[in-house]
Amino acid sequence: MDKQTSDERLLKIIEGTNESRRAQVNIPGAKKPLGQAVGHPMGMKFNLAGLKSIFKDLKFNLAKINTALIGLGFFLTLIFIYTLFSASAISKSNAAYFIPADSAAIEKFISAGEAQGLMRKNIGTESLRRDFFLPANLKVGSITAQDSADVLKELKDFKLVGIIWSRNPEVMIENAKDSRTYTLKKGESLNEQFKIKEISRNSTILEVNLGSGTREYELR
Repeated sequence: MDKQTSDERLLKIIEGTNESRRAQVNIPGAKKPLGQAVGHPMGMKFNLAGLKSIFKDLKFNLAKINTALIGLGFFLTLIFIYTLFSASAISKSNAAYFIPADSAAIEKFISAGEAQGLMRKNIGTESLRRDFFLPANLKVGSITAQDSADVLKELKDFKLVGIIWSRNPEVMIENAKDSRTYTLKKGESLNEQFKIKEISRNSTILEVNLGSGTREYELR
């Protein structure tokens, strides 16, 4: 007959349970549950898989950025090379464009352009109905007061319309008496009495034959 009391049996059961727990803890090579570490409270878990995924994504993004930078560098290099060679070609073409093939034709073209410009300027800025003449120095001979009066009277009919400026300039003079415009070069005569002595950019010198001598007048 078992003489153990109920209290003693309960005590043995408790002791047996404690021994089995200690045996489980001390089993060599036994793995601890994931997330349970010595010195850390239960329930604090470290998500290793999530961290690996983050690093993997970051590595993938860095690879993409690297590839994009390499492509951009290659593209910029191509642009630099193209600009270098095209600039050289453009310079040569510009130089060839400005080399005169026919210097005489170019000078003629420039002179004609200047002449047209000056003619427009003179016609546009000068009034055609004011007195354009001023007496210049006495040339030779003895000129009487009557001669001077006659010359001044006739000169009032002359109007300077314009000057075509070039290497061999021309002057345009309007004679109000016959309503005609004459285009003359240096040395040419308007009539038997008036001759073109000099042509400047804004005026011309007329040499007047007075019979007893000559006199010069500036027509503006």
